[in-house]
Amino acid sequence: MSTTTNFDFNKQTVIVSGSKRPGQTGIYRNSFMPDNLVVKPCPEVSTVFDSFQYAVSRYAKKPCLGYRPFDKKTGKYGDYVWETYEKVLERFTNFGSGLVHINDTIVKNGKKDRYMVGVWSINKPEFQLIIQANAAYNLITVPLYDTLGHDAIEYCTNHAELQIVCMTANHITSMLKLAPKIPQLKVIISIDPLEDLTEYVKKWASEYNIKIYEFSEVENLGKENPRKYNPPTPSDLFVIPYTSGTTGDPKGVMVSHENMVAVLASYFVVTQSKPGDVIISYLPLAHVFGINVEICSIFLGCPIGYYRGDIFGIFDDMKVLKPTAFPSVPRVFNRVAAMLKGHTVESTGIIGVLSRKAIKDKTENFEKTGSVTHPIWDRILLNKFRDSFGGRVKYFSTGGAPLAKDVMDFLRIAFSVSFQEGYGQTENTGLGCTTMVGDAQPSHVGPPVCSSELKLVDVPEMGYTSEDKPFPRGEICVRGKGVMVGYFKDEKKTKETIDKEGWLHSGDIGYIDARGCVVVIDRKVSIFKLSQGEFIAPEKIEQVYLRNLLLAQLFVYGDPLKSYLVGIAVPNPELFVPWANELLGGTYEFEEHVKNKKVCDALLNNMNQVGIKYGLNGFERIKAIYVEPKAFTPEDGIITATFKTKRPAMTKFYRKIIDQLYADFDKSSQTVRAKL
Repeated sequence: MSTTTNFDFNKQTVIVSGSKRPGQTGIYRNSFMPDNLVVKPCPEVSTVFDSFQYAVSRYAKKPCLGYRPFDKKTGKYGDYVWETYEKVLERFTNFGSGLVHINDTIVKNGKKDRYMVGVWSINKPEFQLIIQANAAYNLITVPLYDTLGHDAIEYCTNHAELQIVCMTANHITSMLKLAPKIPQLKVIISIDPLEDLTEYVKKWASEYNIKIYEFSEVENLGKENPRKYNPPTPSDLFVIPYTSGTTGDPKGVMVSHENMVAVLASYFVVTQSKPGDVIISYLPLAHVFGINVEICSIFLGCPIGYYRGDIFGIFDDMKVLKPTAFPSVPRVFNRVAAMLKGHTVESTGIIGVLSRKAIKDKTENFEKTGSVTHPIWDRILLNKFRDSFGGRVKYFSTGGAPLAKDVMDFLRIAFSVSFQEGYGQTENTGLGCTTMVGDAQPSHVGPPVCSSELKLVDVPEMGYTSEDKPFPRGEICVRGKGVMVGYFKDEKKTKETIDKEGWLHSGDIGYIDARGCVVVIDRKVSIFKLSQGEFIAPEKIEQVYLRNLLLAQLFVYGDPLKSYLVGIAVPNPELFVPWANELLGGTYEFEEHVKNKKVCDALLNNMNQVGIKYGLNGFERIKAIYVEPKAFTPEDGIITATFKTKRPAMTKFYRKIIDQLYADFDKSSQTVRAKL
């Protein structure tokens, strides 16, 4: 419901007068609201609880949350079943009353509010009901990543001192195994019916003085013991998501109601969504991006349909749901683009010829007119893409990492959608910048959102300064009501991250382009030196290489005693196998290709062609790779639940392989030198 009509895309930020200081830029604000930072979407809304009350007053009989019931007899999922806003209100009121009753009678911690309730679950309507119930009774939601390993679950449960945890039934056994190490846990609430397991798990839990309830039991307790709402204040904590840190233990980020409402206000200014638009929920609700999408959708009157919990079934879910908006992350968009290109523009024969012509014509039309539709090509060919997403999708949005220009351009044209890209981190409630509605230029993240202001601070050790030409460069710092309260139980780290003036130091490097848009180019914390003294930013290098659609994942490593880089590459099977088959002139399995030296050498060469194309210096290019057939997973402890690389853990995990890569390359280099 964007309100930014007639926005000047050539002047997207303004500099606050007199704000320039030595060693940093002036303070940038969104030119749509340069005088004041927005803090609320409307006068009636100061908390998340207020936002639902506002929405239910307008959309009471409209669908709010939907899911697909599973028929055990047929083994199939049915059509979406919807609960209205007023039904959701009734259910979370009952559940919240039940929670408070359990705390008073079973947990007995002496607290009337502001205690924490954990949630360990995939996205389900009940997850959102728990979030809303906690907001209504001034309790704090602590989401636990569904893919976190047991060590991280144990750490977060103890660190947050969780006495009540809601979880899907498949996690109860794991939690009970951890019970001796989490003695404060008193209550487990099963989001799913326990059915035949009820007696068994309750008996096991009783050995640790843990009581188990089913979700429906808690709702019934709330009906029988109703409690008045205990509305929070804006400064009260709303949620504590744990960042699955790339180094050390996860950090709990304290997000207040004021923080979330400020983001809601910014979202309200720039979003294209309007009442009745349909969202599919699969972005983890344990992450602030997923929470933002749902809180904002509910406020705007946009029904949320939950996927079945299996990512491989999401396209079937979308065909039934027919969403109009698809928020996602670059790794998903990269995969979608790779699959579609492999079957269209990069295929042989008539399909390839027609697809390339269609994309070319639509791109030229888009550049001339700004329209993403085409009267001929959409009808005879490209509408099939939209059909795979249900046929009604109008908006794509992305965040969490940069999305390559060629991927965004292809998807925008292929699906006939508008595309918005955001930038943020958990510490600023997931939203610091976003592209403005109607801005078709890619490769930037727009101006700061209207609830935040931004500046760049010099990083001289990396050669980035506010005096750089043609554009100022430096560490991106953000200030506004969206900035977190701090890290839970970690005042030292909070002070390191948020300075005395309230500026959140992101650790990201960026510049402000000629139109006033923020471009993220580097990461401050991951840099290291090679033996010749060259600084390396591995995340930037990985993002460049991952523009190669043959790759699914990549880890770049540099030994400080060496002058070159090596890498661990995980191929994208959908495109890697046919490419390798063509290279070898035969038909082979994926596992055979990753062990074939000719294929591995050709893959490295292909990767470095992309590196050269996108401007990697010689010292930034990988000299040797190991082709890994198994994807990096959080279960191995080498990436986070949001798929960010844990560099120390990754290095340790692949230590022997890395050492062998260096030994083999050094040996081959010596052989070449000897021959010369």
